[in-house]
Amino acid sequence: MLRLTDQQADDFKEIGNVGAGYAASRLADLIGQRCLVSIPTVTALSGETLHDLAGEQDDFAVAIDVRARGDFESSMYLIMKAFSAERIVREMSKTESKKTGSFVELKREFALKKLGESLVQSYMDAVNNFLQVKSVLSPPEVIIDLYDKALDRTLRRLLQLDGEQVLIHTSFAASDESFEGNFALILNRVAQFAIITKMGQMTTTY
Repeated sequence: MLRLTDQQADDFKEIGNVGAGYAASRLADLIGQRCLVSIPTVTALSGETLHDLAGEQDDFAVAIDVRARGDFESSMYLIMKAFSAERIVREMSKTESKKTGSFVELKREFALKKLGESLVQSYMDAVNNFLQVKSVLSPPEVIIDLYDKALDRTLRRLLQLDGEQVLIHTSFAASDESFEGNFALILNRVAQFAIITKMGQMTTTY
C-alpha cells in the first residue's frame, strides 16, 4: 500500500500547483477568459479515486491522454465533461477569429488535440522548469465516451502496470463557471522517487 509522508505529499502538491497554474494561464490565452484552479490533491491511484473523478456515470466526457518520457516518466490527462469541451472549442474559435480578422470554426477533433497539446505542454514545461529536468511528450489521444468508460480506457489500465502510483489532481473552471475540467498527473514509483529526490536537493541548495 502506498504511503507518503506529509513532506512528500506537500512536494507533489507543489508540482500540481506549478503545472496547473501555467496550464490555466495558457487556457485563458486560448479562450480569452480568466480561468481558476483548485488546490491540488494527492492520493494513491485506485478505483475509488477514479470513481470520484467520474461523477455522474451517464455524462459524456472528453479525455485527452498524453505521455511524458525523459528524466522521469508520467501520464497526463485532461478530463472534461463533453459540454465543457464544446464550450472551450467555441471560445477557441472566437479567439482565433479575432486574431485573423475573419470567422474561424475549428473542427472538434483538431481543436481538442490542439487544446491537449497546449495545456499539457504548458503544465509539463512548468514542472520541468521548476525541477530543472527534461521530458518529451507523446501526441495526444482524444477519447470521447461516457465518463466512466472514458476513464476505463485511460486511467484504469495504469492500475494493472503499477499498484503504487500517485494521482495529482487539480480542477479548473471558467471564472463565470461556464465550463470546468480536471488535470490529472500520474506518477509511478520511479517517477515519485525521482521527484522526491530532486525536491530534496532543491531544499538543501536553498
